[in-house]
Amino acid sequence: MPDIKKIVIQKADEPAAVAEKLMDTEAEEIILSIPKFSKFGESISNFKLIKRQAELLGRTVRVESVDEDVVAMAKKSGLEALNPFFGRAARTQKQFSDIVVKKPVRAAAPPMVPSLPPVPAPEPESELEVVEVAEESADTPAAPVRITGIASMGELPKSRRLAGQIFRVRTAVFFLLALIIFGLFPYLALAVFPKADIALTMQKEDWTFKNAVVADKSITAIDNASSRIPGQVFMQKTNVTSKYPATGKKNIERKAVGTITIYNAYSSAPQSLIANTRFTTPDGKVFRLVSAVTVPGAKIDSGKVAPSAVTADVIADKAGDSYNIAPVAKLTIPGFSGTPKYEGFYAESKATFTGGFIGEAKVATDADIASAKAKAAENLESSLRTLLAAQMPADFTVLPDAADFTLLKQTVVPEAGTDGQFAVLSEGQVSLIAFREKDLLEFLRGRVTVEKGKEFEVIGETKEYGVARADAAAGRMSFAVTYTAQLRRALDKIGFLSQIIGKSEEELKAVIAGVPGVSAGTATLWPFYVRTVPKDTSKVEVTVQ
Repeated sequence: MPDIKKIVIQKADEPAAVAEKLMDTEAEEIILSIPKFSKFGESISNFKLIKRQAELLGRTVRVESVDEDVVAMAKKSGLEALNPFFGRAARTQKQFSDIVVKKPVRAAAPPMVPSLPPVPAPEPESELEVVEVAEESADTPAAPVRITGIASMGELPKSRRLAGQIFRVRTAVFFLLALIIFGLFPYLALAVFPKADIALTMQKEDWTFKNAVVADKSITAIDNASSRIPGQVFMQKTNVTSKYPATGKKNIERKAVGTITIYNAYSSAPQSLIANTRFTTPDGKVFRLVSAVTVPGAKIDSGKVAPSAVTADVIADKAGDSYNIAPVAKLTIPGFSGTPKYEGFYAESKATFTGGFIGEAKVATDADIASAKAKAAENLESSLRTLLAAQMPADFTVLPDAADFTLLKQTVVPEAGTDGQFAVLSEGQVSLIAFREKDLLEFLRGRVTVEKGKEFEVIGETKEYGVARADAAAGRMSFAVTYTAQLRRALDKIGFLSQIIGKSEEELKAVIAGVPGVSAGTATLWPFYVRTVPKDTSKVEVTVQ
């Protein structure tokens, strides 16, 4: 079977371009599909060019087109041509009838077979008129052969008659469908396909606000007249103990300190012990209560005493490291000596006594203390800011200068410990005022509407904050803001659509030109045969730039 390829010619294709497509195609048989109103179909000389080109290349070229003028020019040029919807290819050879007269052939003698009874011939249904049939041969020219007589329709096979009827029905259905499709296509195309794309470029300009705004905790709504927006106060309070190296030296005497547990195994009545009450270790070392305590009464259960207990801080009676002793199982109260309470009240230490010292030791100088207090306050403020920032709601904006730090108290212990460092206890709080950014933007956009009117809309915006001045006690903060809005004249799309539906191209241009604030506009109607804007607004796309 020959290799066949179809080449679709575009409306703007030049004849030379079509010839090049033939040269680039290796198929033995080529079908050129030529549309209506094509540049190639304007002259019969273009078809003659293709005919010569096909002969030189040794290829068969046929033309198909719905343009009857194109089909006619192709045929005149010697090319086969057809309309794929309404015609067949024009054949150069003659057509033959379904009835063919064969030359007489001498039949061989039939073999000897038993004779069968003759089959009666069917009754003739109709007569067949005289038909002339042309018979062709490669050696002799065709000569008409005349056949006369009566032929019975019953002589044609039923399958052949049925095939002919089916062919005729199919042909009729095809032409009927073609007429329906081509008749309804313009209406379907106008109902389904039309679309309009309109792009409008609106006028743009910048608007700038550069002034102070106040965040105030006393209001709950935006106050445009006084440039105030709602604010909220947040507070964090804590204390921190910091250690710093001591650079001074001093001969000091320091007493050891520790913690003891005091027991009441004497009675169910509580016992008060004053400050400086003595407790003695088995080897005679004395420690005194730092503060007064009350020992709870013992519990009596079935005549048995269950001792009660309380813890208390004690300090050595004398300075020196000899009082830095290990835990003691039992300390007695010399003040109860000679009474029944001496055995009923006692104490124990569960940890080592420490801090006893006599000699030269590190001590903080005045310079050490001043530097340490400044650093401690700075560290405390930083810690408070970090703690407060971690607790802030996500929708609040905090400006760098919005916090107010207050140092409530600082205590210094100048004597250094065994590590050579002294301690500074600092207590303080941070208060700040924050605001919601959405409130600020609502206020600024409201100013745009007041000054420029509702015919402009914000399509972009930038802002930059200046210095903030906070008064946490009053619950107010003033801060500078520079705000720039990119404005575009707004388009009433609904009103615009109502003006353009059903309009022609010229009318559409006039409507676009008359829209306030339009600096440029383009409109595309699709497909190519559409000449008016669809009345269905869902098929009209309006883009604003």
